[in-house]
Amino acid sequence: MNREEIFKKLNALNLDKDRYLILSGASLVVQGFISETDDIDIACDREYYDLISGSIKVGAFGLPVKYFDVFEISYNLYYKDDVIIINGYRFLNIEKILQIKNDLGREKDKEVIMKLKKVLNK
Repeated sequence: MNREEIFKKLNALNLDKDRYLILSGASLVVQGFISETDDIDIACDREYYDLISGSIKVGAFGLPVKYFDVFEISYNLYYKDDVIIINGYRFLNIEKILQIKNDLGREKDKEVIMKLKKVLNK
């Protein structure tokens, strides 16, 4: 999905946009650091997570993630103070995305990590 497609999916999402934030790839696409992503990762607090329906699988850091359509919803990465607001949606900022990607240590993230470090002069 590109930036436009991400916003179409978010606009159709029937969740309170003040109670969640968009993470990782979708946040990087919207902020212009990568051109597309396959899914939209969302984080919210545990109380709101429990109200959302979806299939549950094990996600990053071994915690449950709810899946439906292109969305993956978790409660463990809800950093509500590390956001940037774009078109009324709360996206995780690049500093926090870099920290999470470093913590995960995945091979697939190495190129993005280098790009983010360069932008942040780290």
